[in-house]
Amino acid sequence: MNKPTDQPKLSIIAAGRKSAEIAIYGDIDPYVGVSAKEVRDALAEIGKTKSLTVRVNSAGGSIFEGFAIYSLLLEHPARVTVKVDGIALSMASVIAMAGDEIVAADNSFFMIHNPMSGVFGESGDLRMWAEILDKLKSQLVAIYAKRTKQDAETIGRLMDEETWFTAEEAVDFGLADRVAGELAIAASFDSSRFQKVPDRLIGENPFSLGDLETMSNTQRQGATLEELQKFCQGMSNDFYIAQLAKHATLPDALAAALREKDRQLAERSRGDGHHAGGVERIPDGLDRNGETAASCFPELVGQFVAAGLGRREAIRRAVRQDPEGHARYIAETNQ
Repeated sequence: MNKPTDQPKLSIIAAGRKSAEIAIYGDIDPYVGVSAKEVRDALAEIGKTKSLTVRVNSAGGSIFEGFAIYSLLLEHPARVTVKVDGIALSMASVIAMAGDEIVAADNSFFMIHNPMSGVFGESGDLRMWAEILDKLKSQLVAIYAKRTKQDAETIGRLMDEETWFTAEEAVDFGLADRVAGELAIAASFDSSRFQKVPDRLIGENPFSLGDLETMSNTQRQGATLEELQKFCQGMSNDFYIAQLAKHATLPDALAAALREKDRQLAERSRGDGHHAGGVERIPDGLDRNGETAASCFPELVGQFVAAGLGRREAIRRAVRQDPEGHARYIAETNQ
C-alpha cells in the first residue's frame, strides 16, 4: 500500500475486531496522493470491525476518486466516525460526509466549492465537460444537503462563493456533529489552488534552509531539496524553504515556481510597451518569451510529466497553470 519513494499518505493506525483507525493525510489523487484503491485495500486489510475511525487532513483533489472513497466508507458495515484533524477541503469535505459521526478539531476548517476541470480538446469537448461539471455539482449538493438538511439553493450558492467554515461554523451548518479539543496538525497544502484561504492558514516559515534540508530525508512527504533545485532552477532560497515547509509535492512546487516567474516577469514589464493597465500585453501568437504557444504549452506538459505525473494529470495541471497558453495552443494547432 505504501508508495515506494514516499511516505504513505493513507495509513492504518490501528486494526482490531472491535475498532480500527485509518488516516487520510494528503490530496485525493490516484497518482500523487490517496486513491480509492488504497482506501479499499486498507479496509480489506482491516477486515471486520465494529467501529471505524477515519482521520482526515486533506485539501481534496480528484472528484471521482473522492466519490469512490465516500461510497466505500458509506457502505462499510462498521460505525464510521470521521475526525477532521486539520482541513477537510473540497472533495475531502465530501468524504467526511460519509461518517455516522463527524468530529471537527477546534482549529480545523471545512471548505466547499464548485467542481473544476481543465479540458483539452475541441469546442464540443468543452461544452460536454461544462454539462458534466453541472451534473457533478448536483451530486455534490445532494450529498451536502442529505447530511446538513440545508436546502440545495443555499448549498449551491455557498459552493459558488468558495465558502470556508471554522469548526464551530461547520457544526452550526451541519457539516460536523461536534467540536473536539484543538489538535496540533499542520494544514500543509498549496493555498494557490483556492481563492479565499483564511489568513491563519497562511503562516510564515520558522525554519532555515539547512533545517529543512535535514527534515527532507526523515519527516516530510514532499519533494526533496535536491529535486526542487533540479526542477525549479533559479529560484531563491526563500522559495525552496517555503516549498519544503509546506511539504509540497514536486508537481505543486513546479507550478508554484512557474507562477512566481510569471509574477516577476509581470513586475519587470510594468512601464514598458508591453504592459498597460496592470496586464501584460502579449503579441498575438507569441508567449512572454516570444515563442509560439504551440511549442510552449506542450513543453509545460512535459515538465509536469518529468516531475512524476501521468500524461493526463500533467495536461490537467498545465491547463490549470496556464489557461491562456492552452487556449492559444488550441487556436494555433487548429489553424
